[in-house]
Amino acid sequence: MYAWISLLTTKDKAILATRQFLAFMGDQYHISVQMWMSDGGGEYKLAAFDELLRNKGIKILQSVLYTPQQNGRAECLICTLSDKAESMCFGMCLPESWWNFAFHYAYYIYNYTPQIQLDWHTHYELLKGEKPKVSYL
Repeated sequence: MYAWISLLTTKDKAILATRQFLAFMGDQYHISVQMWMSDGGGEYKLAAFDELLRNKGIKILQSVLYTPQQNGRAECLICTLSDKAESMCFGMCLPESWWNFAFHYAYYIYNYTPQIQLDWHTHYELLKGEKPKVSYL
């Protein structure tokens, strides 16, 4: 599962971020999203959000409220990336205001790290069909 993230400053930006993500997937990878899974948070309960997904023929899935276990992979990934970002900030004595940058870097590294579940390939490699260049890291 290649990870894409969008850090929102406010929840009302979820619709714009979703619209941009769907356009990105269609334009860059010629992929149409089939299903959308959410935790039923307020940003996903708006009529405009439902309309956006339904107009694109996307099936809406929602976990039961207050059961993060149903979002297992996503919750695990968020926890992993948060821990990595926090470690980078703490290890480099960075101020809390740099947490967003550290989180972006953590997800970048995640996509470029070989995984046993992928037969020691990277998410990037499976998506792009080529080994990532990491010499600049």
